[in-house]
Amino acid sequence: MGRRFFCVPRVLRGALRAPTPVGGWIAGGALAVCLALGGQARAEAPIASWRIDEIKELSPSGWGAVARDGERTWRPALKGQPAWLRIPAWWSGGPRPPRGAIYVVEVTYKDVADAPVVAEAFGALDKYYGRSEVHRFGGGGDGAWKVAQIPVSWDLLLMPKGTTSAEFAFHASSDLPISQLSIRPARLPADQARYEAESRAWVARVQAAKAAAAGQMNPDQAPEVPDAFKGKALVPYVRAYYDRIYPNSAPQEGEAGATIFVRMARNEFEPGTFAVYAQEDVDGVDFTVSDLAGPAGKLACEVRRYTAEYALEPKGKELAWAPQRLWPAFPAKIGKGRSAWFWITVHTLGEASKPGKYRGKVTISAGRETAELPIQVEVLPVTLLTMEEAGLRMGGCVTGFASAGEMAAMREHNHNMVNLWFAGIQPEMKKVGNEIQLDFYYLDDWMKLARENGQESIVWFLGGNPNGFPQTLSIERDLYAQAIGSQVDFFMKAGS
Repeated sequence: MGRRFFCVPRVLRGALRAPTPVGGWIAGGALAVCLALGGQARAEAPIASWRIDEIKELSPSGWGAVARDGERTWRPALKGQPAWLRIPAWWSGGPRPPRGAIYVVEVTYKDVADAPVVAEAFGALDKYYGRSEVHRFGGGGDGAWKVAQIPVSWDLLLMPKGTTSAEFAFHASSDLPISQLSIRPARLPADQARYEAESRAWVARVQAAKAAAAGQMNPDQAPEVPDAFKGKALVPYVRAYYDRIYPNSAPQEGEAGATIFVRMARNEFEPGTFAVYAQEDVDGVDFTVSDLAGPAGKLACEVRRYTAEYALEPKGKELAWAPQRLWPAFPAKIGKGRSAWFWITVHTLGEASKPGKYRGKVTISAGRETAELPIQVEVLPVTLLTMEEAGLRMGGCVTGFASAGEMAAMREHNHNMVNLWFAGIQPEMKKVGNEIQLDFYYLDDWMKLARENGQESIVWFLGGNPNGFPQTLSIERDLYAQAIGSQVDFFMKAGS
């Protein structure tokens, strides 16, 4: 596809470009969208490296004393504390790294934790300009020294105000010995595949104790397998993208071997989906999509491929299996009598995409086992209006900042506005004499990024929603705290 990917569940505040496969931005739903990164595979030496005892700027409450393990020097990131540290920025020319740069932070640690360690980077993106979670690592508890590899892109990094540093933090379930940090350029696609696999693995590991007793979201389906697929390991079948496939789904009458139909405008993202039902245990199930051709020739388009990851979600008071994230396509393992879900997004390219019907095939493979499905894409003689052409603005609410990559993806999907909340994003305020001084250091940086990535305007919600009164009186609460007294005092007066 000519595009490289890191995939970050949206809840982790991932950076970068996110083509949404379900016709809109997903907020808190069962599916998180994976994020595309440009780049080429490279193998380079670290840009910079620091032993932990060389790092002088760190949170005094988050770190223990320097200790030794043989020739190795280490400090413990203390259990339950935000163990942050700052290292000299390894880039020059501004408060952020160069546009498009992607790095990997290599952290040498002793894996004594019984749960994955949360790694954060400071990019002033979270509420009140907090750090953002970028990865989780470790949690094996085997006591071995290991190297975590944490990807972070340029738009997830920003020098904290008044510094020339980059800031990272670790949240561990046990005192975690850390001996060294190194920064290197990302090596794609190897770092991509590793990061995605590690993310799926830590989710599975933390859910493993409850997985055996987990139920299913929907009732079991009895398979309807036509003669053409009898005795074959792979049975591909087709359903509409809005009809989710669960592990206990199975092909119904007319679905096995059916055609994937996609109908779309000349400048649109439109999904098509299919599933694979396994009649024996299979591993490494993957797929490819051929060129799409018709009377108008080869369709000018971009095809993006995804595989659904299954994880546990609440179902009443119990847990059940559900498609939780769509990752850039990875080989799936399917047990006998179970299904896996695969997703295709077609992106037409405006005038280059000629109207007409185009056909191709999807080839599914698992070792020597193969199967095929036909796919038909109909491009209508319709070009959708952009928001600018319609004279409109469209955007969604965020409690922190959207990253540059996220805003670029928003713009690609015709979103040209961001709705900020004062309760999470506001100028820093400080009382000096009888004045309240406002500092726009972080806001100015973000407004520049927003403009560069196609955002034409913002809506700034200043508070006052009666639901949750008086906590929702955001601007009144914060101004009171600056000018007169604490927020608690304000709540006591407002609520009386």
